Amino acid sequence: MRDFAVRRAEGQELGGGLRVADLERLGIVPHLKKEEAVRAAAALVKELKARGVSPLLLKEGALAIGEPELGAGREELCAKAQALVVLGGDGTLLSVARLAAPYGLPLLGVRVGRVGFLGEVELSELPEALDRFLSGQYVLDHRLMLQAEVHHSGRVQSLLALNDVVISRGTMARITVLSTSVDEEWVEDFRGDGVIVATPTGSTAYALAAGGPVIHPQVECLLLTPICPHMLSARPIVLRPDARVHIRVSNPRDEVRLTADGQVGLNLDGGADVFVRRAEEVTRLVRFLPGQGFFQRVRSRLSQPVD
Repeated sequence: MRDFAVRRAEGQELGGGLRVADLERLGIVPHLKKEEAVRAAAALVKELKARGVSPLLLKEGALAIGEPELGAGREELCAKAQALVVLGGDGTLLSVARLAAPYGLPLLGVRVGRVGFLGEVELSELPEALDRFLSGQYVLDHRLMLQAEVHHSGRVQSLLALNDVVISRGTMARITVLSTSVDEEWVEDFRGDGVIVATPTGSTAYALAAGGPVIHPQVECLLLTPICPHMLSARPIVLRPDARVHIRVSNPRDEVRLTADGQVGLNLDGGADVFVRRAEEVTRLVRFLPGQGFFQRVRSRLSQPVD
């Protein structure tokens, strides 16, 4: 990783209304199992200190780079930082997005790995990207998120997702039945492996593999996609963004699991109800203009093997 070129642009307005002169703390979240990401985080810490910006990391990240005094808890990191630099793949950025969205923090994704739709720049481009970010040469791309409210076993739990909420069969290879309604109108009892409710951002993730369409991220909508349906009538459905999807586990004997972004999950019992709608929170991604277009990103990223 080459050295940073130090260029100050104090007083200039940053995208989203933040000014360089007001930028006091920048959060850094590296993928701790990728050595390149950890090394880049250490280099970024030194560069930020040289520019008079205080770096802040999660406690485990600060320990990984040998500067434990820079560590903070999740809530403290989001409360104190004014933006976050995420060093890793889409999985890392998804987990940070759910953490940062309630605080309205901009995220600069730096791709470390092979496949990644959400990262804005490659690791080798980080020095230039930092210059552009600190001089305000970027825009904020607001991405729709999902809120899932789960009623089961006498409890109500809530989950936030950027890509998708998936309700699928458990470990047994047998068909599950999910009764699905939209705005209290029954749609179908989907028989198969499950159902995906995705955002446009998530249309290039699991929903794509399940046969759903690619949706441009600037289109506001929800996507309902059955997984391996054992029925001829089941097709992906595009819904308006304020639609409320209700999915019920019909068979009490079914083993069913709900996951948000493939990272946070719950086991559901028979009769469980899941309500999915557009979240009040959004994910704010830092984008540089001109940059790689969406369709160019799709072509280049889907042609590469997964790590």
